Amino acid sequence: MSISEINEDDYWVQMAGSRKKFYRVLKNKSADPIVDDCCMYIGVDETSDDRNIVESTLAKCATAELKFA
Repeated sequence: MSISEINEDDYWVQMAGSRKKFYRVLKNKSADPIVDDCCMYIGVDETSDDRNIVESTLAKCATAELKFA
């Protein structure tokens, strides 16, 4: 699933309160559980340096999505 395909019914969006708030959380790199879920989904060890790449990529994508949210 693409980050732009996330909808209001998604669990993490519900926890954040809205898509816009969800993207802000990702943008500010304060979404450890979301990053951990993504790492698990794509097979990245959450204790490796690759986790930082996942976190940074999510933050960049969220920044881009905030322009349209």
